[in-house]
Amino acid sequence: MIKKSLLFLFLFEFAIFSIFSQEQKTEITIEDAIELVKANNPELKKQKLNLEDAKRTSENRWNKFLPNLSANASVSNGHDFAQSSNWNWKAGAGASLSFSFGLPATIQQAKLNYLIEQTNYEKLESQTISEVSTKFYSLIAEQQNIQILKESQKLAKNVYEQTLRNYNNGLASELDMLKSQYSYLSIEPQIQQAQTSYQNNLANFGLKLGIEDTSNLTLKGELQLEKVNLPSTEELITNYLEKRHDVILSELSIKQQELASKIQKAGSKLPSLNLSENLSLGQNPLYNSEVQQEGINPISINGNFSVGISIPISSWIPGSQDNLKEKSNQNAITKAEITSAETKKTAKNDIENKVLELNRLWNIIDVSKLNVSIASRSYELAQDGYRAGLVSQTDLETTRQQMVNAQLSHLQSQIKYLSAAYDTAYAINMPIEEFYKTFGNQEKK
Repeated sequence: MIKKSLLFLFLFEFAIFSIFSQEQKTEITIEDAIELVKANNPELKKQKLNLEDAKRTSENRWNKFLPNLSANASVSNGHDFAQSSNWNWKAGAGASLSFSFGLPATIQQAKLNYLIEQTNYEKLESQTISEVSTKFYSLIAEQQNIQILKESQKLAKNVYEQTLRNYNNGLASELDMLKSQYSYLSIEPQIQQAQTSYQNNLANFGLKLGIEDTSNLTLKGELQLEKVNLPSTEELITNYLEKRHDVILSELSIKQQELASKIQKAGSKLPSLNLSENLSLGQNPLYNSEVQQEGINPISINGNFSVGISIPISSWIPGSQDNLKEKSNQNAITKAEITSAETKKTAKNDIENKVLELNRLWNIIDVSKLNVSIASRSYELAQDGYRAGLVSQTDLETTRQQMVNAQLSHLQSQIKYLSAAYDTAYAINMPIEEFYKTFGNQEKK
């Protein structure tokens, strides 16, 4: 009875442990990975805070018209030690407002800064999604790489067992048996190395997603390649060059320098208007609390309003600091224009190279797929020949290695093409789903 109870307890604990272990396993898809990296990537978080600051400043740029407000109050005691002391109090408030011809440009600058931060955030987000997606599918390819090696190990094991039987029956030499044994056993270290590399890469990938423990993390997905029929590079450049984030930022940089120049020029050459109002309250010096005085208010209230115009002069003097600053701002605009032109040239070359690489890799996939078919058929024929005693163990092993290499090469060409597709979509600032929808022709491999 006790043994049955202990056995039941053990089975119950084992079942609970199994259920708990299954609940701990985390399976994520490419969509899950994208959502996780958008939520947990530290660089995206910091850039989003910059965006929120710029948005807040832009939405409240009307505050440039708010006056500067101030208030003060004090209490004092005057005494000469011969007479009784007198307590006095006073309070005041003031408001001032300045208008300059650079104010409109300052307001525009706040809106422009928000556009720049928004573009920076979108650029970083697109780049991060592209990198995470290609890394996700690279890990899927590593899974398939491990599976190819395991299948190769099974084939080598079958050959070794067959050769061992032939050796025991006197139909194979000891050398052939040892060679087949080595071929079989040498694959296990390759599998272990591939598994270790996969776990390390998976751990690094998990950190990007905000997942510290990846021991129970599994990736769900498959390599689905779709051929894209891209238009000419000239058409792509015409339609998508100006939509690239780097090109947009370079043009915004020109506008930023132009606004900075306007603000500086308005402040150093154009007049500004200053309005101020000051109100003071205090004890009336004509009022004596010890003597009854009719018609005299004990509180004194005074106001002062002023209007002032400030006209700068130093900027009109050649060689002055303001004059040199104005010339520096003009040079900054010219440099921003040069940088923008260089950015567009680089972007054109980038689009051209990405398109050429994408087309080249698709052709390589066709060739590598054919190579897999030929190598697989060669191995099948070699197996038949080996069983019939027409093919040596060395030749059989060679064809197996050729088949495995062909499969791994085809796998590499697939992941390279997929990465190139993401790179090309990023180069024209287009989400990958829209990229396939716009240029895909439903031909998959």
